[in-house]
Amino acid sequence: MIKHDGKQVRIGGSTLAISGDRNHDWFIGHSPHYEALAAEGPWEEWVRLAQAILAENDKRQLSTKQPQR
Repeated sequence: MIKHDGKQVRIGGSTLAISGDRNHDWFIGHSPHYEALAAEGPWEEWVRLAQAILAENDKRQLSTKQPQR
């Protein structure tokens, strides 16, 4: 899941997530469900978080590509 709230972006689920300022490319891992900075969860949650991060990275690369002349 990717949520955009103004400049802030949150990538991940309810147990594991990263949040940060998209303009500064600075993110921190946390656990929204437990309201803690120590993110922990089963392997599958980590895989989903990694997939969400990679999907966001792909979108960023597509949006920054300039048309070829």
